[in-house]
Amino acid sequence: MSTRRKNQIHVLERLRLPDLQKRFAELTGETTRSPNKKYLIRRICEALEAAETRATAAPKRPAKPKVPEAAKAGRAQKASRAPKTSKGATKKRPTTKKAAKKTGSSKPASAKPSADQAADDGSLSKLSIADLQARYKETVGRPTGSSHRGYLLWKIRQAQKGRIPVGPTQRRSSANPGDYKVIPLRMETEVVDQIDAARERLDLPSRTTLIRRALMLYLAKAGENDVAALLEQGE
Repeated sequence: MSTRRKNQIHVLERLRLPDLQKRFAELTGETTRSPNKKYLIRRICEALEAAETRATAAPKRPAKPKVPEAAKAGRAQKASRAPKTSKGATKKRPTTKKAAKKTGSSKPASAKPSADQAADDGSLSKLSIADLQARYKETVGRPTGSSHRGYLLWKIRQAQKGRIPVGPTQRRSSANPGDYKVIPLRMETEVVDQIDAARERLDLPSRTTLIRRALMLYLAKAGENDVAALLEQGE
């Protein structure tokens, strides 16, 4: 053990227990309540030795060469003569009005939406489905049964921008005036192909004619003659 280390131990042995614990925390970064002074002294010495080892192992940075005072004065004089420009400065772009004159347009190419329009879009997104449906009827000019928020918002905004027709839906006039309903009928593709082939063999003009006659025959056979007669009249 070196003489220096012996002197450190001798100094530590003179310290009171609270002072040793405080010294232990400073060097190790840990707090302890151990009353064992020998343990504390040993750990403190180990921490001191590790700190000295790190200090001697760290490479020393080379000292910067001193710049003569005459050279410093010359650099300062050159810096004062050079024009002050910020790094990475670019040429100023033409203002919006000048650019509009060149392109022949009075509005800038990338016009931002007005504050009123942005506020209106924000208020729409906060409305409930019932309120959106009411706004839809007011803006588009016809009621809707949709409860899809995204669709309602899109439709209202498109109507406000004049991109879709507004007002009541114009339905096509039928050759035989009256009320009609569409009966949904979904079948497998292979079955539909076979039905179309049978329709052609029976020389029927359309699927509708085939379905009407099939219903008429079934209802008549089941005793529903009045309903079957209505189907026959519709042809």
